[in-house]
Amino acid sequence: MLPAAYLPRRDLILSVCLITLGTGIASFGALDFSLFGFLVMMASNLCECTRLLMQQRLLTDFKFGIVEGIYYIYPSASFWLFWMFAGVEMRRFVDDGGAAILRANPGAFVGCSILGFFINFAGFLVIKYCSALTLKVLSNARNAAIVLIAAVALAEPVTRQQVIGYSITLVGFIYYNHAKAKAGARADGGGAQETAQQGKTYAVLPASESSDSLPGKAGAQ
Repeated sequence: MLPAAYLPRRDLILSVCLITLGTGIASFGALDFSLFGFLVMMASNLCECTRLLMQQRLLTDFKFGIVEGIYYIYPSASFWLFWMFAGVEMRRFVDDGGAAILRANPGAFVGCSILGFFINFAGFLVIKYCSALTLKVLSNARNAAIVLIAAVALAEPVTRQQVIGYSITLVGFIYYNHAKAKAGARADGGGAQETAQQGKTYAVLPASESSDSLPGKAGAQ
């Protein structure tokens, strides 16, 4: 049985379904369907979901710090990425003169590495203080907003179908924020109600019993 914190609520499920629907409408018909590509994409999404959930468990349940999480996770990730690169892309990298490109543009690659570190750091912050689901929702909403802003401000060609799809995605993102805010307000209200109930309990007890019931007093005894 999963802990209550990991069980999805209906409003969150609905908001994610809206985001998924909007993304599907925007991308439908854009590319020729490939069963192999679809299966690879689904496997990639499954692995990413597993990674994000494990990161969330480390950062929240086990109280890892942001730097501590990066320290333990990314050396292992770098190790496996290197072997995937060596097995899949190394030959093409050598044939296309990748090493020469690296030597000719060291500043650009160092800058990209630094920006990548801060992106990962920001992702850890979102996972720790919000959730892994919030990180994915933000990512989809960002992509939709970029497309719509580019269409309005830069006159990028966008079809009516894409506008409808990305608009639905943004509506789902807004509803997701509303659901999270409502859940936070409900949690704050429950905590305040519990505190008030404890205050009433102490108020009706006799003076000696009330003082003995205080947490600090009980700990001292």
